[in-house]
Amino acid sequence: MRHLKNIAAITLAAALLQSFLPWWCLAIPCIAFGFFYGNKGGSSFWTAFISIAVLWISLALFTTFRAGTGLAEQVAGLFPGKSVVVLVVLTGIIGGLSGGISSLTGYYGRRLI
Repeated sequence: MRHLKNIAAITLAAALLQSFLPWWCLAIPCIAFGFFYGNKGGSSFWTAFISIAVLWISLALFTTFRAGTGLAEQVAGLFPGKSVVVLVVLTGIIGGLSGGISSLTGYYGRRLI
């Protein structure tokens, strides 16, 4: 239950920051979570990974459906043999890795102090 609260808090904070700041601002809530609430490195990584991946996948799906599938199909066409679904999943993985590594940075920063 605690992990779900942390996932919801990171997702909400990152969504609010990304609405008016650049994409890399997702690191701010992830680093803060890892610093203040991270108990273990693995759980810190996976909590932030899941929350940012869910956020970016939902934003990619929202953008795809709002703009129509034409834009997403054109971008997916840049990569040989890729579909829109693979593009959305790759977007989630890239965002999740960014969030997870940011959370690990906060966790190890606290251990360093």
